[in-house]
Amino acid sequence: MTFLTTRQGAPRSHKSAAQWFSRAYTDAGLTGLSAHGIRKHRASVFKENGATPEQRMAFLGHETQSEAARYSKSADLQKVVSGTESSNSAGTKFKIG
Repeated sequence: MTFLTTRQGAPRSHKSAAQWFSRAYTDAGLTGLSAHGIRKHRASVFKENGATPEQRMAFLGHETQSEAARYSKSADLQKVVSGTESSNSAGTKFKIG
């Protein structure tokens, strides 16, 4: 599945997409960000808001639960540090399909 294309409609390569995001962050005045870092952050936000592993896998394109778990590891660490559990509200916040 292609999400980003060039002006001519061709699919962007991984490197080209990363460079495109980098320019967009710079143009927006944001520093220290990467497309991969944003992806990992979203995985953690999904988990913090109660998304199931299957929902996270579908959104991020992961094929295994271990991949989904690796990407949302910071959410687990935050829960340990803060000592809190969030309720599972995925049914209202995350609609897949």
